[in-house]
Amino acid sequence: MCDEKILPVEEMLAYEEFTDRVEILRELEAWIKNIRRMASPSTAIIAPRRMGKTVLLDRLGKYGVLQTGIRVAPFYFRMKREDTTLRDFLLVYATTFFRQHIAYCHQDPVLYRNKRVRLKDLSGYPSDHKAVLLAKE
Repeated sequence: MCDEKILPVEEMLAYEEFTDRVEILRELEAWIKNIRRMASPSTAIIAPRRMGKTVLLDRLGKYGVLQTGIRVAPFYFRMKREDTTLRDFLLVYATTFFRQHIAYCHQDPVLYRNKRVRLKDLSGYPSDHKAVLLAKE
């Protein structure tokens, strides 16, 4: 494990430039508050390029840690427009999710950047971190 810290999202925009998203942030804040009671389902933020999804996740990640104490780790998945089978899509999606999740929990930038790691390798990743063990189940 390295000393380099993995932040959920890099700062993309000055705070004062982040405008017109008050209602979305309120909804996401309520979503974060309900995580502890397990009353928040998974959610996805889907929009065309350059619509502010990453900046929104940045604010959400910072809000989660600073205001609620809940560590929110956004997950990044980029889909290309190409033909694929559902099986192949799910394999790539699951591998990307678990790789980023484990790397974030362990603050492991090498694993976070290793896009060649396989799902099978991740299932054998040695860890006693509660969130990683839960994800492996």
